[in-house]
Amino acid sequence: MKKTIMLFLLTLCAAAMFSFHSSALDAETDEYKDSGAVPAGAVYGESRRDALQTANALVENGTAPDSLTYFANGARYRTVNDGYYTIGADGTDLCFNVSSDGADSDYEGISITVWEKTDDVTQRFRLVMNDDGTYTIFAACSRGGYDRAVGYDAETDNVGLYSLGSDKVLSFYIKDASDGEAKYIVPANDETKCLAFDADAVNGSTVFLSGIESAPAARWIFNIWGSTDGAGVERAMYPGDMLLVTQAPFEEYSHGTQNATDVQVTPGSSFFAPFSCKVTAINEASGNVVWVQSLSKVLYADGSYDYMTVLYMHDDDISDIYIGEILLQGQYFYEMGTAGYADGAHVHISCFRGEYSPSMKISNLEENAVNIWDAFYLPEDIPIKDDYGFAWVYAQGDAS
Repeated sequence: MKKTIMLFLLTLCAAAMFSFHSSALDAETDEYKDSGAVPAGAVYGESRRDALQTANALVENGTAPDSLTYFANGARYRTVNDGYYTIGADGTDLCFNVSSDGADSDYEGISITVWEKTDDVTQRFRLVMNDDGTYTIFAACSRGGYDRAVGYDAETDNVGLYSLGSDKVLSFYIKDASDGEAKYIVPANDETKCLAFDADAVNGSTVFLSGIESAPAARWIFNIWGSTDGAGVERAMYPGDMLLVTQAPFEEYSHGTQNATDVQVTPGSSFFAPFSCKVTAINEASGNVVWVQSLSKVLYADGSYDYMTVLYMHDDDISDIYIGEILLQGQYFYEMGTAGYADGAHVHISCFRGEYSPSMKISNLEENAVNIWDAFYLPEDIPIKDDYGFAWVYAQGDAS
């Protein structure tokens, strides 16, 4: 996740790949500014160094917008936050998907198509920024968005999903269109081309590589998935469909030395991932404990901005959960239960600031232990059965 930490800093470094001097960049940015064509939130300054420092500061204080503009050789490029997106075709109800025969395959070579938008998870794609400022576009349907990435097979003329490390996998720049929020998806190895589709496309129509000047339909809208602030940064959300606290941290009943809160959801429901995360550790011997760590920094309910690690305990059966599993924000994965020491079905949750460490324990009294009401925002419409009198914070103005 080091790349995610340096999100905008690394992205803007892509400008270094182009052959121009800082004075030329200054002239270009001044021209854009004078013409009024610089988008709101664009990063520019007297030098590229100013732009990089500005972008990094925005990331570190948690106010980075969902995209920043930078300039290279007269063209405007965009950064996009790492995360899961629906990639929609501008002006239509169509979006990126995989071909319909992908459900029972390993996705190798499966074509990228356009389909009408639904809640089907195969329509979500994970954008990950590379060190050179390009992006790899993974399909969320393949092990949480890490096993298969968008690429191109020149022999078959197929834009599809290919194994990470394959020479068919492409990296892309995200290039501004001339107006609005639409963007071009441009292969880094040939910026004269872009991903496009037929203007008369119907469900299942393939996405293909086309000359950017002659592409019949090549403008895409990136909509981040999940609960975010107005700048596109994920909030850590309370991971249940209702709030019912049954025991507080350090309460004498069974939490005398434990930084943990016992909670319940509606019977028959499950707990979900509070943010996009990875399963980092499992301990079946101690109540089927599962640890998840955020994939990138998230916003805490107390207003801070950092990685977060969360412990879940007591699910009776975690055979379907594995270390390394990627979970989308809002993805249900953990059940109430009585595994370990538990009198009634519930889930025992602890939160920690920062990336996962084996030193994190439910009895940990160090600074990285965080109360769950300081960690998780509550959805505005969540039913509250018992909030235990804690100072919960509501996620107002949700942008998801």
